[in-house]
Amino acid sequence: KPTILTTGITLGIRHFSECRLPILMANGVKKASIISNVLNSEPTEQIPASVVHKIPQALVMIDEEAGSEL
Repeated sequence: KPTILTTGITLGIRHFSECRLPILMANGVKKASIISNVLNSEPTEQIPASVVHKIPQALVMIDEEAGSEL
């Protein structure tokens, strides 16, 4: 029986980096500021999700509200 997720999953950076297809997803205006920081900064330990810049196969999927500060 498939597992149906009702909430997100959080992975550590090492596990995220080792995924075949890592996907960073965010939705809503509450995520707009951090998504802007993630996508407009160099990879840094202060913004762990910014590791997406170092992973060529990583996907970032956001809705219009989460991208409103880009």
